[in-house]
Amino acid sequence: MTTDSSPGPSPTPSGSAGPRPTDTPQPVPSAPSPAPVLADTGGDDNSTTLIGAGAAALILAGGGVAFAVHRRRA
Repeated sequence: MTTDSSPGPSPTPSGSAGPRPTDTPQPVPSAPSPAPVLADTGGDDNSTTLIGAGAAALILAGGGVAFAVHRRRA
């Protein structure tokens, strides 16, 4: 009996064996994101001043009415 010591045909790599490392997409480095910014609500810099002036006017008007009612009853 003779044995054949020559190696048999070697398997050839095929594309169906699995993805090759070079086939997978690499993530693209992105630029660092800027610091978070608050949403613009539409209020301008004068809003606080106008609200304060309106509140002061209402307080003075209420005081004037209270003074006038007190003076009228006396």
